[in-house]
Amino acid sequence: MSMVKNMTNIYPYGTWPSPLDVSTLTTKKRNVSYVTRLMDATMWLEALPEDDGMSSLVIHHDNDASAHRALPDLPGATPSFIGTKVHEYGGKAYDVHERTVIFSSALTGQVYLYHLGSDEPIYALTPPDPTRRYADFFLTDHAAYAVCEEHHDGQVDNYLVQMTWNNNLFAHDNGATPSYATIDVLFHHSDFVTSPQLSPCGKFLAFISWDHPAMPWTHSRLHVINLSSRPRELHTVVDSRNVSVAQPLWAPDGTLLHIDDSTGWANIYRTEGFLHPHPTDNPHLAWHHRLRTRSLHPCNDDYMPNLWALGGQSMAIFDSDHIVATWQEKGRRAIGLLRIDNGQCEVWPLEWEPEYSIAAKDGTCVLIAHSNTSAPCVIKISSGRVEVLASSSDVVIDPESISEPQLITWPVTSGGDTGISEDVSHGFFYLPQLAGVSAGADEKPPLLVHVHGGPTSTEIRQRFIDYQWWTTRGFAVLVVNYRGSTGFGRAYQDALNGNWGVSDVADCEAGVRYLVDKGLVDPARVAIRGGSAGGYTTLRALSVSDVFSAGCSLYGVADLRSLAAQTHKFESQYLQGLIGSSDDGDDVWDERSPANTVENIKAPLLLLQGQDDAIVPPNQATMMQEALQRHGITVELRLFSGEGHGFVHDDTIAEAFMAELEFYLSVWNII
Repeated sequence: MSMVKNMTNIYPYGTWPSPLDVSTLTTKKRNVSYVTRLMDATMWLEALPEDDGMSSLVIHHDNDASAHRALPDLPGATPSFIGTKVHEYGGKAYDVHERTVIFSSALTGQVYLYHLGSDEPIYALTPPDPTRRYADFFLTDHAAYAVCEEHHDGQVDNYLVQMTWNNNLFAHDNGATPSYATIDVLFHHSDFVTSPQLSPCGKFLAFISWDHPAMPWTHSRLHVINLSSRPRELHTVVDSRNVSVAQPLWAPDGTLLHIDDSTGWANIYRTEGFLHPHPTDNPHLAWHHRLRTRSLHPCNDDYMPNLWALGGQSMAIFDSDHIVATWQEKGRRAIGLLRIDNGQCEVWPLEWEPEYSIAAKDGTCVLIAHSNTSAPCVIKISSGRVEVLASSSDVVIDPESISEPQLITWPVTSGGDTGISEDVSHGFFYLPQLAGVSAGADEKPPLLVHVHGGPTSTEIRQRFIDYQWWTTRGFAVLVVNYRGSTGFGRAYQDALNGNWGVSDVADCEAGVRYLVDKGLVDPARVAIRGGSAGGYTTLRALSVSDVFSAGCSLYGVADLRSLAAQTHKFESQYLQGLIGSSDDGDDVWDERSPANTVENIKAPLLLLQGQDDAIVPPNQATMMQEALQRHGITVELRLFSGEGHGFVHDDTIAEAFMAELEFYLSVWNII
């Protein structure tokens, strides 16, 4: 019998016969988010490909083999999709109390109530009203607290509201006039509110607020309302200059936990004294004079959830003595238990990295997590055992074809007055990988530099399938967490203030030179790509740097002054801090706008844009296309109808990925 040696097939980089087609990004992929834990079940939102990006609430009982949809249709056979457009970015739009669910309909905008497993219909708590949006619910027996966003006369107002109801609410099922919930405004003294959380005794309501021109990660406040007093008393627990605060959470003993970055790192704090006076206090003092706040677990790690969308959770009550928490340390995510009384930390040694969606009950934890070899999954941890309840992808990749990311750090030039002592940037690097395939010995792989959005955001390794789609075709990928990204301390985040379009570009350029100097990539075939703010960095980099020979901007910013005049309330004053000027007549607005410097762009550009984008309007892409065409620069624009800020429809996602692949192959003459 003859022996056949393993053969390696030689293909040029970029032409490798990847086993991943566009279906891995569409029909075989779903989005899982916002987990909740009940006594005997786990719930989460799941967006299936056939639902065009709409999210359904699913439930997985502990004794079941799989999950199923938790909600019946709305009246009129309307699907009970869950979603909200508060802040335009939306976020968590449901809550569960015992066996009752409250949610905002993605289709009608109304708020509904449903008793799980009952024969009762879904009840409408609010009437049809296109001017009002609701999100970030906290549900109790006969009331709910929520964020309400009202659009009227060209203005947008954000309130903290209380919804209450009684049995008359359900009378309309017998043909009577609908009886909706009563809605009372509890707080309306700020531009934004979020995160209502009711204390176990039902007496105190904690929440977060902030005002323009701040963003929630630059300066926000933690308040507590005494609901039992008349008039209701409001006390501000945290309000310090340039301090961000997030995620109030009540412990079973009535103490209040929160996260803030007052030390330069987003750590957890504990405030006690709401119910019981401190031994040294006068028991007759007002309740807010008895409060004592201390750091729970001081460290140089970041526990702050991503504040772009409502409802992100990085900690949850695990049992009467512990919280389960997630944090970022040096670019990686970790998870463990912290004692509520003294902050003692027990790190869980898992192969999974958590995302900012976690819940727990009675010693069982559920969360969204990913690994080096797995797309995001819903996992359950109980008694040290890890169980995967659902995966965001049906794709199975040969382990020998998986490119595992390398966490790398590289030196950068100052690129502006960053205010940080150490000029470095962070990222993940993926080498091309496909079992049984390689390129010629003298060939270096083309490099795609991925720039995350925000820009005050961060990139973790959850885009498993997206990156493998490129690496199995013979592309290297560098994911850049440039200065300004979250999770590396407040100083690193603030380094982008006044330097957007400077520091981020410098970090991307330095990352490329770092890889080129190590002989890992082809310096002649380097593309930069990104969406939203990442699209802006892409356009800006092409106009000021010569290291990129191609670029792809997905719904990116081309003209800063135009965007500031057109964008939504949440970000309407965000650019001022990023650019470093509140004067729209300042020349910096023109100097940093890629649409005004197109004469410096030499590399071909692909623009991908949704026609219904309310955050970065489509005229940002069209003005860039027209300007480049006037200067004879190769540019291609694809506008997608029915798409907003981020693509959700299968055909759009497939066309966008294939257009980008074909664009690079054409630009670099890869055959």
